[in-house]
Amino acid sequence: MRERGRTVPPHEVGNALGNSDREKDVARAPQRRARGRHEIHQTYASDAHKALDHWLAQATFVAALGDILKTPLADETPAAKLKQLGMLVYIIELIGQDKPITLTSLVEASGLARSAVGDIMDKLVEKGCLIESMGRNAWGRGKARQFRVSASIFDRIRP
Repeated sequence: MRERGRTVPPHEVGNALGNSDREKDVARAPQRRARGRHEIHQTYASDAHKALDHWLAQATFVAALGDILKTPLADETPAAKLKQLGMLVYIIELIGQDKPITLTSLVEASGLARSAVGDIMDKLVEKGCLIESMGRNAWGRGKARQFRVSASIFDRIRP
């Protein structure tokens, strides 16, 4: 950057733009605030909750994986099984984000066509990995296919 004919070194660019070091410190002040004991405890609890959610997601995936591999449907190809496994990854991701598991949310997450997602979800419901219900769509005017993880999968991962 040039300032009236001279080259400004990179560490002085902020000053050349009119931002003093003091202004930078004031802007960062809320980030430097010390945390009290309660906030630190809350952080540890949040980290433990995230670790538990991660463990639960992995256990759910492994239990559903067993259903997919051990319960072949008539004329089901290995590629179809891989699609089902991939869709489970998206389902677990949506669960982690506290989003409803609907065809629309899965189409947005996966980038697949709605009919392809519907076929995969039908197979997962048929195998007993998911339970399908009809709910309201986002606009509240129509019906939407909603899914949830089957209770049989949670029964298998409970100690």
